[in-house]
Amino acid sequence: EVTDCQAMGSNGEHLRLKLRQSGAVWDGVAFGFGSYLAEVSSPLDIVYNLKVDQWRGEERLRLNVLDFAPARTELIE
Repeated sequence: EVTDCQAMGSNGEHLRLKLRQSGAVWDGVAFGFGSYLAEVSSPLDIVYNLKVDQWRGEERLRLNVLDFAPARTELIE
């Protein structure tokens, strides 16, 4: 589930996302996907790498989003 999505970068060329699954909330960044802001829906299927984000002396895990698409929820028979 996408709980928040905002453009970031000097020209809005990237996306900052907050994603929730099974009660856990993750911060994510999708570099170069700023033009897709209007297409972000919830839920999403995402492809990502985990990265250690270091900011002002603190470390935490972040999802480095490589690609995404609307989640497929229909059943295939």
